[in-house]
Amino acid sequence: MPDLHTLLRSYDLKMLSHLADLWAVPAQGADKRAVAKSLSTLLLEEALFDDFYQALPALAKEALADIKQAGGQLPWSRFARKYGDLRSMGPGKREREQPWLFPASTAELLYYRALIGREFIRKDDELLEICYIPTEFLTLLPEVPEKENLAIEKRLKAETAPAIDAQKDHAYQVVDDFCTLFAALRLGDAPRLLAKSAKPEPYWAYLKALAADLGLLGKDGKPIDLARALLERSRAESLAWLIANWANAKVFNELRLTPELRCEGSWRNDPLPTRRKVLTLLKALPVGEWFSLKDFVRVVEEIEPDFLRQGVDYDVWLIYSARTGALLRGIDSWQDVEPHFLRFFICQWMFWLGLTRVYEDEAGEVFFSIQSATKVLDGISVYEKTADEEEALIAHPNGHIAMSDKTAPIARYQIARFAEWLELGPKTYSYQITPTSLAKAAKAGLSTHHLISLLRKYGKSAPPPNLVKALSRWQEHGTEAQMETLTVLRLESPDILQALKQSEAKAWLGDSLGPVAVVIKAGGLEKVQKTLARLGYLSDFDVGS
Repeated sequence: MPDLHTLLRSYDLKMLSHLADLWAVPAQGADKRAVAKSLSTLLLEEALFDDFYQALPALAKEALADIKQAGGQLPWSRFARKYGDLRSMGPGKREREQPWLFPASTAELLYYRALIGREFIRKDDELLEICYIPTEFLTLLPEVPEKENLAIEKRLKAETAPAIDAQKDHAYQVVDDFCTLFAALRLGDAPRLLAKSAKPEPYWAYLKALAADLGLLGKDGKPIDLARALLERSRAESLAWLIANWANAKVFNELRLTPELRCEGSWRNDPLPTRRKVLTLLKALPVGEWFSLKDFVRVVEEIEPDFLRQGVDYDVWLIYSARTGALLRGIDSWQDVEPHFLRFFICQWMFWLGLTRVYEDEAGEVFFSIQSATKVLDGISVYEKTADEEEALIAHPNGHIAMSDKTAPIARYQIARFAEWLELGPKTYSYQITPTSLAKAAKAGLSTHHLISLLRKYGKSAPPPNLVKALSRWQEHGTEAQMETLTVLRLESPDILQALKQSEAKAWLGDSLGPVAVVIKAGGLEKVQKTLARLGYLSDFDVGS
């Protein structure tokens, strides 16, 4: 911690002169260096300091006590949040404003009396701006009782658990959702396929962002072998892998994904230290107990307010409100930024990973409960494979395939490439095999023989014989039956049909369905009607219908 002489050397000569006047001491010296040295001796006279201290306002004494209680220094942002900041002033403005006589905050009152300083120190490989008391003054200040450092679980009051059916629990859903995402990305039509799900589009964007950071996607944005290997594990193992690797992800950035906030500009934040700080606080809470999110935010502001932004970050990071567009800058913006981040982190992202359960009461207050899955973060396995974890799929004779949330994800990942997607969870999944879906699979190099093998491998019983026969015939002959909606023209005699075939309307005639019936191609109704009229035949269809 810097001493008094070091602090005084950072003042200019006029500031030192005003400081001498405030302390009513005869500072001597021909230049700044000499005056600073003189003051650094004069201000340490015990009786003088005691008189000067006793004349301070109560809030200034409280501020000094807080700093001394913290060991002589505090992060500047934490100090300024409670006692105000220093205005940015050059020598000219400082002489006009005279902050030593008219301080705008407790911070200015103490700074211009040399009772506190402001400095950057390196801590945990990061530059941290601190507020400090010069070392000599620490011994002259009144003693303060050692601050009781209550653990976060002692600062929070557990709430009554909500009814089980009111609790939101995501459990293993995220594993199934990654399966859906990987299948959609592999098929190359992700937006259309994922739109069939009840999950909102941003949710899939979040999962894709994490998948990319964890190396599950290739440069082309499609899943690689590691993604397939993840789906081949049990849901419990897959979820544990996702949790452990998310906790150490270096690029995945929860701040920039927070829906209520919009981050702009070239500034960069490091998401890993922030994630670790928040997880450390949360892991200290008892598993299964329910807590108010509002109370948790309040305690975080008290004990770890700079978990997200520190020092100049409050002014440099360009964060806007997604709702109003207002720039959220400075320490005063804390309540507009950090609570939104914590809500997204705990009640959405951790919830999706099965790390928390969430409940919202009628008044809109949010509560959360830490789940045993958090033990995975300490390398402790908390999952046991259950007997019904890999429920078989059911293949119906008409090509409809039904699966549940207990069907092996790898089975659904593979089957999904052969069929049209119908229902996407969260409890049931269903697909329909069609000639179109088989043609797409064939174009991707997949055969119906592979599909039959999958149905046998993952099915509750052998696939229906007629379905196997239909798939085999399709592989050999392609589509043998096709259903269409057609417009058919029925005529009174074969002569009329023959006349049409020899007219300018012949281009709009399709397949003949007998001697007096023919298919009219799309868009040809009006032209065929006009030709019939020219030939002397009236038609009874309405072109406008």
